Amino acid sequence: MIRTLILSLFILPFVHDFHFSRTKAHYNKDTETLQISMNVFTDDLELAVRTMGHEDFKIDIEPDALTDSLMSIYILSKFRSIHAGQQLKMDWVGYECDYDVTFVYIESEPFSLDNTLQIDQTLLMEIFDDQENVLDFESSEIKESHILINSNHQVVVSK
Repeated sequence: MIRTLILSLFILPFVHDFHFSRTKAHYNKDTETLQISMNVFTDDLELAVRTMGHEDFKIDIEPDALTDSLMSIYILSKFRSIHAGQQLKMDWVGYECDYDVTFVYIESEPFSLDNTLQIDQTLLMEIFDDQENVLDFESSEIKESHILINSNHQVVVSK
């Protein structure tokens, strides 16, 4: 009994929910597209899609059409980019699941990065108040990193 209590005192302070994702946004000068890869905890992404009304949603290691479709709807609604006052069309590329982490890929329509680019990412913020999304932006001329939170989920990138 005392052993359990002592063990609890050491373990409990370190057990907590951690709500985090990492997004890498790379502007490819050759294709003139913004190429996005997101690393998201699989269980968090599953919960987000379930809240869209798909209670049995589960991400399997092997991609399937329904999972692909539901994830694309969710992801594309949570990542927006605006260039020269126009919202860029983002295309779903796909995903890979590695058990605990799911890697998601999207790409913008072609555009010339000659103006400011605004990125708005609200991934999982409707689920977790403490969600933090790290956004790393890179082009041939710019390299920036930002932490996006519920109260500040937009970034402006300019040359």
